[in-house]
Amino acid sequence: MTAVEPRKRRPTGEPRRLILAAARDLFSRRGYSDTSTRELADHAEVSETLIFRYFGSKAVLFREALVVPFVEFVDDWAERNSTGELDHLSDADFTR
Repeated sequence: MTAVEPRKRRPTGEPRRLILAAARDLFSRRGYSDTSTRELADHAEVSETLIFRYFGSKAVLFREALVVPFVEFVDDWAERNSTGELDHLSDADFTR
């Protein structure tokens, strides 16, 4: 009989980070409807239960992974644009 190695605990916050990264990748490539929570869990190498523990639903995960960062980006861009901070940028610098 071979000895089974104990499972190593991931650092605090690591599973959530892995789930969000998997969600960004799969949702952006396949869309919301064509991505299952099972596929997200497999991609993140976590249990499907963990997705629901952290986010409650696939819709909330989608919001946290894609909608919230996008809204924050747009808000930041609008603020910088309204102050004239973006006026002097070249096309290449404008998109950074």
